[in-house]
Amino acid sequence: MLSAIPAKAQLELINLGTLDGDSSTATAINDRGEIVGNITSGDGVTGVTHAFYYRDGLMRSLDSRPCNAVAINDSGQIVGSLLTYTTNIFTNIISPPIPISTNIVFTNILTPPAPAMTIPVSNQNVNGILVTNLQIVTNLVINSQPVLFRPGLSVNLLEGPNNGGFAWGINNQSEIVGAVNLFNSNTQYAFVCAGGLTMDLPELSDAHAPSAAAAINNHGDIVGFSQIGVSSEHPFLYSQGLMHDLGTLGGSIAAAKAINDAGEITGYSLTISNGEIHAFLYRNGQMIDLGGLPDAQFSTSTTSIGFSPPILVSSASAINNWGQIVGVATANNGAIHAFLYSEGTMVDLNRLVKLTHANGPPGFLVLTEANGINDLGQIVGAGTFWDGRQQATRAFLLDLPHELLPSRDYFPLP
Repeated sequence: MLSAIPAKAQLELINLGTLDGDSSTATAINDRGEIVGNITSGDGVTGVTHAFYYRDGLMRSLDSRPCNAVAINDSGQIVGSLLTYTTNIFTNIISPPIPISTNIVFTNILTPPAPAMTIPVSNQNVNGILVTNLQIVTNLVINSQPVLFRPGLSVNLLEGPNNGGFAWGINNQSEIVGAVNLFNSNTQYAFVCAGGLTMDLPELSDAHAPSAAAAINNHGDIVGFSQIGVSSEHPFLYSQGLMHDLGTLGGSIAAAKAINDAGEITGYSLTISNGEIHAFLYRNGQMIDLGGLPDAQFSTSTTSIGFSPPILVSSASAINNWGQIVGVATANNGAIHAFLYSEGTMVDLNRLVKLTHANGPPGFLVLTEANGINDLGQIVGAGTFWDGRQQATRAFLLDLPHELLPSRDYFPLP
């Protein structure tokens, strides 16, 4: 049981590597121990992403083209997205002027490039520094298409060059879910692809409201989120042809990220007054607030227009058939750490593992995210790795010992 964890456990972590990339993140693991994830080459903002597959100590790239992988079923079928990068350079008028050499780079996902603008340049000499009223902006646009990866082949799930989107989940019946943007639309809709046919899911409320499907279990139950009205998003369960609104923890926005074969659902929700983000477990018609890590330290911030963003207490990413949940949460040092929730207790994964320190022997400094967990208690995610010379993000695999798995009395398998 998690309550019996020693003050500092020493479980071994496996660094999955990066092939020739600069960083890596594991996104999912199936019950055969096969892992998928993504490798990034570059600075993480303008860098190029490639999907990987990992098994028995070997990592290989899934496609020579830019792509990502987010889910894998027990047959080894993998879903994700093919990515197309477009760079658009344009200029902004700014006030007050800035040093003339200052540039900015930002990234858009599934957004058309901003149009180039012609603006008269106004250079000035301020206190001996040449400044300008223009800022050169590089807009990196990433367009994606949902894809099923097969050995030596990537199958686009949507025909037509004007259809975009992404695939997020696949079950053992090869049923695939995600979101689609049809005909270059900026609005995404949840879909399920089964038996070679692709179907849009119904909306929770308004017709044509944006939605996305995040996961599907082996009974065909689908979870995700859908827009409600103008400024709200609610998690949904689509089961036996009916759409169900799961509600929230009191806030206006929530999303379901994963569902197991017992119908237990997990994700995140804003709390009352939209002040905090909490992970939740939805079971037997009730949404349970999972809270956060003990002694977590939070910092608040306010934007230039007086807006205070919600505080991240916790957010869940995956759930196995034992009801164990993994995700991210704020820790006692104010940093974001990977967590495991089991038998009613949330624990910082960094408590369970053997870590190193800067200038120490090679190893992980901290585990920052947990993205997947299988029924064997194997957890994958990413952390900051020290290779003896520098720090970088690396994908990890952690095997929980049997004593940390739930008892059958607590979480009977379906």
